Amino acid sequence: MKEWLENLKVGDTVIVSGRNELVCTIERMTKTQIVLKDNFTKFNRKTGRSVGNDSWSTSYIFEPTEKEIKRITEETTRRNIINKLSRIEWKNYTTESLLNIMDNVQKACEK
Repeated sequence: MKEWLENLKVGDTVIVSGRNELVCTIERMTKTQIVLKDNFTKFNRKTGRSVGNDSWSTSYIFEPTEKEIKRITEETTRRNIINKLSRIEWKNYTTESLLNIMDNVQKACEK
């Protein structure tokens, strides 16, 4: 891992592992830190550990594989869809619209 960290450069993709896993891109690098474009989190260049967080919310960066990128991207998409669906105020929809939505959900479950 140390060799991988030493060879990172701006534009590289990394996996952030913490409470959730994320696929992120390096925006810039300083002598001691790696700064990510996607969430502006900073990581130590030697250890890959997040900088400025307490021990309860520590995260690390890891070398990505195509398989991991695909898995994390799918999980993130799924989490975002579930979150959006949970915020919908269903009472604002007509009965006809709700029946159409329910029909589509049932069809999707049959696949």
